[in-house]
Amino acid sequence: MQPIENTFTWTLLKKPAFKVALFIFTTSCAMPGSAQNLVLHENMHKTFEKIADAKGQYEHVYHLKLANQNLSEVPEEIRQMPNLNTLYLYDNKINALGDAFSQSSQLILLDLDDNDLREIHCAALKYCTRLENLHLRGNNIEKIPADFGQLKYLKVLDIGDNKVQSLDSSLYLPYVTNFRADANRLEAVPAFLKNCKNLRYLNLNDNRVHNLRDIGQLDRLRTLNIGNNPLTSIAPLSRLYDLEHLTLDWIDLDTVDQSGLEELNKLRILSVEQCNIQKFPEWIAGQKNLEELSLIGNNLTEIPKSLYRMKRLKKLWLSKNPLPEEQIEDLRRKLSRCEVIF
Repeated sequence: MQPIENTFTWTLLKKPAFKVALFIFTTSCAMPGSAQNLVLHENMHKTFEKIADAKGQYEHVYHLKLANQNLSEVPEEIRQMPNLNTLYLYDNKINALGDAFSQSSQLILLDLDDNDLREIHCAALKYCTRLENLHLRGNNIEKIPADFGQLKYLKVLDIGDNKVQSLDSSLYLPYVTNFRADANRLEAVPAFLKNCKNLRYLNLNDNRVHNLRDIGQLDRLRTLNIGNNPLTSIAPLSRLYDLEHLTLDWIDLDTVDQSGLEELNKLRILSVEQCNIQKFPEWIAGQKNLEELSLIGNNLTEIPKSLYRMKRLKKLWLSKNPLPEEQIEDLRRKLSRCEVIF
């Protein structure tokens, strides 16, 4: 439609009847494009849970969730979804990736938790150049190759509950902020992490780590779970000055070197469950900023006096300790703003 330029036509258009006629005409002309744009806009925020729901318009699929669908391989339709941003394939039976992601250059999140993967090759993901979140928990993976560094924008990597014994020290993932490797077979803190200058969250629970010698280099950590490892010393943790959340469950604190941990004065949340605590550690007693403290399953026979001075505590777990009930009630009265669970 050409621009309206002459005065006569413009005068007519200002009359109500002509306004209505023009509205109907322009709306009917614009409808196909507008409808397409509307579908496009809606799909950008829609998560499809069946490929059939896309009705063949795979280029307009941005989010896809195919969880728990008994899949043995990645559906070939994925190759026809060049704009896919998030893909959830967890809880299936996928055992290989092949070239399923050869057109997935826009993929940001890929969830492959709880499948049957025994190995993971970066070649299968080399086209996923924007990938930020990769979840591989609950597979049977034994090795993470060094060329995973090709996923240079990766921020979250979860390899928990696999069979990984070590990670190549040359692995380079500088943008990683969250690394989960719990329930594996690691014997040391992965050396590549020292180059992850943005690392904030680290979970190495339930491994075979016996030495924390180099952990002090991860000086930007905010959250650390190092529980259930055969450690003889946790003293190196004292260099993690910004640590706010620490989990040490199932570490025998009665036999482990804990020197220097009073330096962790930013701790807000601390879990020391099943740690064979009989005498309350002095470094915990000095944590004035603690808001949550779990002492479940230890051997405390009386309430430590230092607990009464922890005025910032909001939650305190004391169950499965041989403590007198009257001491618990007294603590509840004196820490009236704290929820004491016993």
